[in-house]
Amino acid sequence: MLPALVVLVCSLVTAFAIFQMWAFEDDEVIASFSQNSRRLARDVELRLAGLTQLASSGAGLLDSGEFLSREAWVSYIAGLQTIGHGSGFQGLGVAFRVVPADEARFVARLRKEGMTTFHIWTRPGTQPHAAERFPVTYLVPVSAVNERSVGFDLGSSSAFASAIELARDRGEPSFSGLGSDPGAELATGLPTAGANGDAANPGVLLFAPFYRGGRQDSIGKRRAAFAGVVLVVLDTQRLLQPLLEQEGTRGIELRVKDLEQGATIFNSASHLDYSRGRFAVQHKLTLGGRSWQLDFAGAPELVGSISHRNSLLVGLVGGFGTLLLTGIVYHLVALRRRAEQRAREMTAELRSNQAELLRHRDHLTELVAERTTELLAAKNAAEKADRIKSEFLANMSHELRTPLHAILSFSRLGQDQATVQADEKTQRYFSRIVSAGERLLALVSDLLDLSKIEAGKMQVDLHPCDLVQLLREVAAEFEVLAQQRKQQWHLPSADLLAPVTVDPVRFTQVLRNVLSNAMKFSPDGGEINVLVEPVTMTLGRRTVDLAIPVAAWRIAVIDEGIGIPEDELETVFDSFVQSSKTRTGAGGTGLGLAICREIVAAHRGSISARNRPQGGAVFEILIPR
Repeated sequence: MLPALVVLVCSLVTAFAIFQMWAFEDDEVIASFSQNSRRLARDVELRLAGLTQLASSGAGLLDSGEFLSREAWVSYIAGLQTIGHGSGFQGLGVAFRVVPADEARFVARLRKEGMTTFHIWTRPGTQPHAAERFPVTYLVPVSAVNERSVGFDLGSSSAFASAIELARDRGEPSFSGLGSDPGAELATGLPTAGANGDAANPGVLLFAPFYRGGRQDSIGKRRAAFAGVVLVVLDTQRLLQPLLEQEGTRGIELRVKDLEQGATIFNSASHLDYSRGRFAVQHKLTLGGRSWQLDFAGAPELVGSISHRNSLLVGLVGGFGTLLLTGIVYHLVALRRRAEQRAREMTAELRSNQAELLRHRDHLTELVAERTTELLAAKNAAEKADRIKSEFLANMSHELRTPLHAILSFSRLGQDQATVQADEKTQRYFSRIVSAGERLLALVSDLLDLSKIEAGKMQVDLHPCDLVQLLREVAAEFEVLAQQRKQQWHLPSADLLAPVTVDPVRFTQVLRNVLSNAMKFSPDGGEINVLVEPVTMTLGRRTVDLAIPVAAWRIAVIDEGIGIPEDELETVFDSFVQSSKTRTGAGGTGLGLAICREIVAAHRGSISARNRPQGGAVFEILIPR
């Protein structure tokens, strides 16, 4: 029963995984199609915007109001290198605005300049505008197709006339739609004619207005100063088809519709339905006063290129996994049966030993109680011995300090007498006595402080102080020795205000110990830096303090000494422990840092040590403000 259930579950899981992988592979191709469609839409917009800028620059040349000769226009276009604006660019021309009263004079002037066959014409069945005409005057580059369009009155086509009027009133380039009247169906190089003169590829004209005296700031002034348009002749087939043949966009078809006319101006695959299917994306584009809709669809080869190899691989792996898991389940069922048999045998054996275990349990309870009593007695004895030791050290330290002070006093007196009597040998003896006595007194003082800490008798008397002032006072004690060793001290500025509430005597003891170590272990001529900066810290004395950050001061004493081994950065703060690098005689008793940690902890702060990458150690103190 169980193996059959496993086969059923594995089959369902495999089928679900295949379905999900199949959908994922489809979604991946669809996402790539959407991304490439957006990129194509941007490319189309950039190409059209580039042509708009080209037309505007040509109109700017004519804004002076002076009549421009054909040679000057050809020279200007040659300097623009218009071939860089992409395929589909058929020509760049000028159409001057001509009123009926000036028509004869306008034609005569052009013929005089060499255009001997120039005349203004319209398609049969169309009528020129009563008030103004817009003949194509120049069209560059010069070609047989473009020359057949020269003289055509753009105003005789309603599609072109409306675009020219829109450009005139807006003062900006405007695109025309596809003409539906006879005047727009030209077999020349204009929008509805291809480069070979046929009418297979629909096109669009772009008009950029120019004015006498430059661009005007109101519609009324623009209409009064309107002098003509610069026109760009486009072939949408040659403009847009190369974009679909780029790397990464193959398999994508494009249809461009003029939303105002409802006409299709470009369709790379007329047999496709652009409105249905998963591979169908629409983008709207508004430029030059017209709105277009870009419809993208996936070609059949794109849809058929989706590979479902991963789905097939999942199916194979799932089938193999189902067989493997079924075999494992059969094996586990057999093992379970053998285990059940073995369990029954062991149960019988355990029951036979149960009585004996109960007897041992009762005896073990008695042994545990007896051992617990002995351990409690030993613990109490150890605690009592520790208290007696601390009390003994405290008492003995007081008892030792009194005779030591007497010894030091008489030694200094003898030293002074030896100095007066110029007895160098006796003076040296007394100096050694004084030095040894002072060291012994420092050791006794450290022992006394440690005993007070361990006995819980050390109290801190907190007062508001200035941290920088305390540091500078302590540093002044080492000024003479620092000068002798040519060490440079860098202390915080005296202008820095660092208010803090501490026990000035105890905290000065901490600063003195840390600064003394920095000077002791730094080489002659070295530098010692002392930094003070505001930070935040969490108090660690009580559990409730751990989540409450408080304002604090950070004191960092940075030396150039021998450093501390990484595995001793914590142990140097234990009692009677020195760094292995200082046990040769450079260190002290091993009590100073232990006392410092206890004093800082009594202020609810912390002290730690670390090494500098370039050598030396950094002792860092965090103290609440």
